[in-house]
This record gives sequence, structure tokens and C-alpha cells, in this order.
Amino acid sequence: MADLAARCPNCMAEMADRGVCGHCGTAPGSLARSPVALPEFNTLNDRFLVGRVLGRPGGFGVTYLAWDQVLQTAVAIKEFLPLSSVSREPGTLTIQPNSEHDAVFFRRGLQIFMQEARTLAQFSHPNIVRIRDCFEANGTAYMVMDYQRGEPLDQLVKRAGGRLDETHALDIMLPILDGLQAVHARRFLHRDIKPQNIYVTADGVPILLDFGAARMALSDSTKSMTVMLSGGFAPFEQYHKKGDQGPWSDVYACAATLYFLVTGNVPNDAIERRHDDRLIPPVSLNPRLSKAFSNAIMRGLALDPAARPQTVQALRMGLTGATASMPLGASSGAPARPAAPAPVSTVVHYSRAPEPHRTRPWMLLAIGLAVGIVAWRQWTPSTAVADVPQVRTAANERRAPEAAAATPRAARAKLVTQPALPAPTPVFAPRLQDAPPPAPPRVEADTSDSAVVGRVAQPPFPPAPAPAPAPAPSPQTGDRSGAAPFAAGRPQPPPFAFEACRGKSRDARCEVRSPAGREPGHCQPFELQRLACVPDGHRAERGKDPRTLRYLGRG
Repeated sequence: MADLAARCPNCMAEMADRGVCGHCGTAPGSLARSPVALPEFNTLNDRFLVGRVLGRPGGFGVTYLAWDQVLQTAVAIKEFLPLSSVSREPGTLTIQPNSEHDAVFFRRGLQIFMQEARTLAQFSHPNIVRIRDCFEANGTAYMVMDYQRGEPLDQLVKRAGGRLDETHALDIMLPILDGLQAVHARRFLHRDIKPQNIYVTADGVPILLDFGAARMALSDSTKSMTVMLSGGFAPFEQYHKKGDQGPWSDVYACAATLYFLVTGNVPNDAIERRHDDRLIPPVSLNPRLSKAFSNAIMRGLALDPAARPQTVQALRMGLTGATASMPLGASSGAPARPAAPAPVSTVVHYSRAPEPHRTRPWMLLAIGLAVGIVAWRQWTPSTAVADVPQVRTAANERRAPEAAAATPRAARAKLVTQPALPAPTPVFAPRLQDAPPPAPPRVEADTSDSAVVGRVAQPPFPPAPAPAPAPAPSPQTGDRSGAAPFAAGRPQPPPFAFEACRGKSRDARCEVRSPAGREPGHCQPFELQRLACVPDGHRAERGKDPRTLRYLGRG
């Protein structure tokens, strides 16, 4: 196999010699490196050649850029390295627990880390990180992931001036909600959603990273949960061991992430809000936001789990103003399909959520309770998720009242997880709802294209408006009454151009509205890695009004 020294550790480009890289300009030995990281040019599993460290080493692991010598491609490799429990002497490979006590929790975390990798490998979704391989070496474990050029979401926000506009925030988070729904459909939770765990590729595709399983598993009676959780993004129920966790917990974290994106501020910590809730609505910090969008975020940030949208689809509908023919959790009249057994060791009991005032925020997390990817029992058969027909809404109803997006709460799943020992048998003790969910609202739906359980349909494309009178000719362009629908310099509202490429990759086919109808085009990057639909033969640039987009090049 090739020698890593023949490749640049910074970009993995092939080098003719061991001098300065002709691709990125990196000189040998010029990269700063953490003393706890593996040395450069090390080989893992007789296959992967280790390069530079990606980002900063965290408290629970280090991620490296590496080269797959079999597939001949760059990959990212995450090493399980909880520095609170283990250490590695500089220049060595094998890690050692700091004490016998730490060794117990490290082994537990190692099991969960490998379990997380195997679980993520089951998913094939463009907005969820893809796992290629996992293995144990050097006294610890490694997870091999796809590598794509881009940046963490928090860095993108910083580069954008500290916050994003409403449309840009939705362009990023709606695909994340799609991926998260696929996770929830398999009865798993993420439990660590935050801007640092969302990666935006160079093509503008957001990817959900780091499910943080081992992070949660390493918590014990000597470590406060506040150390393990991400302040401002973790819901109140994650701060105590009897917290009623479910999809609504990830909903809180998604709403907190949106709050950060559009305001530039991290929401107040849930523990602080429990005693004195002074969370400022996003629209008060960013007046350019729509009130409906701001209210949807605040509803997702409700301290009481029952007051939040109960699914990511319900959150999505609140953010976009879409409506559904029936609330999630309402029975469709057909027998519910039985849920598959969860692939982790859990004992799940059904009950109502504990009252918030009875919880104690300083309660500590038991070792067997915290698993980053947590399986939870689906709703009872009478409240199983049914196929939800897509409803087409008029363009002027895109920001409908938030009440249309509210979803009645289904049965709660109180998690009590056991250690993930070999082949445990899940035990389920369901308790039915005290009362059936309220009847769904009567809404006329278009049943020609129903959504599929585990996947949320994109918001319906707004209908084309009636042709508008041609604008007066400008002195720069002259009379273009006979030109193509997109005359040079004519501003177009970005929402339509951006929404046409939402969830798509670069150069994908798309359609954008024009006064004459719809124009075919391709998704092209436009400012801060966003994708906009640009008609064939045109290019795009920002108009004088930052909310408009100009198409130039035809006519």
C-alpha cells in the first residue's frame, strides 16, 4: 500500500515528494497537533492512513482526516477518547484508563460508541452522517464516516455576521428535520442537536452529526448532567433521570438551534428558565422575522414537554405554515403496523409525563440511563402514526396560524434503559391513554401524493401567480418585452428560488417561477453555501434589496 508520506496530511492530495503540498501549500510539520491525538502517518486497521485533526479535540473524542487505501478516498475517522477517564502518553498509540473506576465507565462507553456506529450504519439519508466502518484498536474504538468539505453550522453563522435570515435558517433546518424524522421512525433519539453537530457541505447540504451515545453513557453518580449536556440546547427533561424523553426532546433542541441561527444568541438554559423564564422571543431580537415563525420556535422551546410539538413533522408545519389532514398520532381507522423491536437494551413504560414542578434539576444521571441514541417504544396501536396526505396551501397561507401546526400529544414513553449487555430482552409494559386523542380537523387534502411514515414531504411548491404587467424598461437594459421570461436584472423573491432547491444537491434539476410560468434550471451555490434555482442560461446575484435575487445572462 502507498506511504502516507506521499500524501499531504492536510488535504490528502498525492505529493510527488515530501516537500510543500502543491495542492494546498502545506509544509511538512507545519500543522499544529494536540498531544493526545494520534501521530501523523499512522495506519489504522491496516487500511486507513491518519492525517490532520479535524476541528478541535473534544472531551469525548478526536476526529481525523484519513485516507482509505482500499477505496482510494478521503474519510473522517472519529476516535473514542474520553479525556476525563483515559489518557495517552505523547508519541504512543494505546490509551490507558486513569483508574480502575474510570476503566469501568470507559468500557461501558466503548460498548455504546460501537453500538452507535452500528445503529447509524442502518440509516441511508442525505442529511444524516453515513458510517462506512467501525473497529477497535489501540485500546479504544473508531468510527469511519464520509468526509465532505464544508464547515460546522456555528462557523457558517459566524461568517455570515452572527445570524441568518429566516429563509436561510429554514433552508438548513428543514432538511435536518427530514433526517431526524427518519431517525425517529426507527425509534431512536439524537439527544444532542446543536449547531456544532450540524455540518454544512460546500454544496450547501446540511448533515446531522455526532449522536453522542457514549457521551451520555459516561455520566455517573459523580458527574453532574450539566457537564454532559449542551446548555441552552438540552430540554428540561434531560436534566433528571426520570425525564419523559421522546421526539419532543429533539424538537426542543431543533427549536433552540433555530433560535440561535436567527438571533445569534444561545437560548437561556432550561434549568435557569425553570426558575425564572425570561426567554426573549426571536422576533423581538430580529424584527425581520415573521411572527408565525417566531411563535413556532417559542412553542418548540416550551419547558413543558406536553406544550411542544410532539413530532418534528408538527414542528415543521408550524415553521412553514403547512397544515395536515389529520394530526400525527390520530388513528386512520386501519390497524397499526406493529413496531419492530428496538436494537438496544431498553425497558420502556408508558405513563404521563411527570409534572415539571416535581422534578429536581440537580438530580444526577445513573450510568445505565444515558444512551445517546435511545430507542423508545412507539405509540400504542390506537395512536400509531398513519400516512399523512400532503395538503396544498396557497402562497398567501405559507405563514398560517400556528394553531394549524399543533399536534395532540400521543402516549408518552418514559425511558428506563438497562446496560447494553449481550442479547438482552426488551420488556414493554404499555399503558393506554386515559382518553383518545381529539378528532382531527377537517381539511381538504390532495391525496394524490401522500407522505410516507419516516419521511416528511417538502412544503408544497406555491402555485404560479397570474402574469403581471411587464415592468417599464430600465435605462440599463432597455425594452425587453420580447425577451425570455427572466429579463436581465429583474428581481425575484428568494423564497421560491431557494425552496426549489431545498433538500437537493448542487447541479440538481429544478424549476423556478416566472411571470410566464415555470422555468427549468439547476441548483447553484449562492452566498454562504446556499443553493438557489437558477434558470438555464442565467446567473444569479443579490439585488439591491437583500431579500431579492436577480437573474442575469439571458435576453
